[in-house]
Amino acid sequence: MPTKSNTTQIHIVDQAIVLFSSLREEVPKGQHKLLLLLATLSVLMIAHRMATSGVAATVANLVRDLPPLIILSWGGGLLLAAGKVDVSIAGVATLCGIIFAILTQCLNATSVPALLISSIAGVLLGGCIGVANGYLVARRRAPPLLATWAVGTIAFSIAGAVAAFANKQGMLGSTASITLPGLIPVFSHTAKEFYFSLFAVAVVAVTVLVFRLGWLARLLGSNEAGAVYSGFFTERVLLLLFATSGAIAALAGCLFAIGTWTSSTTMHAGKEMIALAIAVLGGTVMSGGYFSLIGISISALFWLLLTYLFTGTSTGMGVEDGRILSAAFAGLIIVVCYTLGRSLSGEFRTIHSADETNPTR
Repeated sequence: MPTKSNTTQIHIVDQAIVLFSSLREEVPKGQHKLLLLLATLSVLMIAHRMATSGVAATVANLVRDLPPLIILSWGGGLLLAAGKVDVSIAGVATLCGIIFAILTQCLNATSVPALLISSIAGVLLGGCIGVANGYLVARRRAPPLLATWAVGTIAFSIAGAVAAFANKQGMLGSTASITLPGLIPVFSHTAKEFYFSLFAVAVVAVTVLVFRLGWLARLLGSNEAGAVYSGFFTERVLLLLFATSGAIAALAGCLFAIGTWTSSTTMHAGKEMIALAIAVLGGTVMSGGYFSLIGISISALFWLLLTYLFTGTSTGMGVEDGRILSAAFAGLIIVVCYTLGRSLSGEFRTIHSADETNPTR
């Protein structure tokens, strides 16, 4: 007869195995090969970058730019995995980044507690905006694309008004941006911003894994009707996912502000489409049912390295480097769509069985 302590230990081990296996989660059939290719190319580009720019500069740039991009893509991917879409994430990141920059000026941005308090305030605001999105979609049955686009547009407008008002009150910056004082140089010689960014990514990853948000999103996206008939509170889960997406977008906006020493009302325009494209390239399916933290992270790293590769590149024909980058990434997407189109569309799908131990049931 197993004792109570042995049973408890076995249960803890089982939960640990489930948590570890959920780190991999799921990507469509054939997507593993693509992710392996992207990872290999990323390693080669990192090696090239280190050889040309130096190890310290390469690591500093990656730690500065990669965490917010990964976090933003995770947030967009969660809703895609649930069969929904959130295009307000760029607007949320902009508004919360502006609020973050204002608070850092008020609280003295040179201290880590000030960064933490300002970030928490931005995350709470982003979560509230996400709840508003979730209410419109889950409770009022509004089309996710229209509802989240409207909320994101309003967030952009409010961010512009707040920045202009703060500038009139004498805060550092302009009518379209707020500067973070005391953070220069941010990632060159000081370590606290390194640790802060890595800590933020770790917190988001652990939150998604512990609360099994990816699993819940995949469940709704793969078989929402089955989830309803099984007794899952789908409206509650959607509210949770939208709130998480808003909070994650807000945190990304704070990290973008730390990395660039400023938060602008225009710097995140269009980033929602980049984040969604990264999520799809990382194994998320537009129709729902698939989501992978690792896959999205690899895809985000590849995109970021492409930006480094094409920055400052010119064809001599008047083509800007940003357009070269967009064209290169778009070309890759077309190749992926051609080779993995049926998988990316969700035609091949795994139906996830209900988990009797899940607390959201």
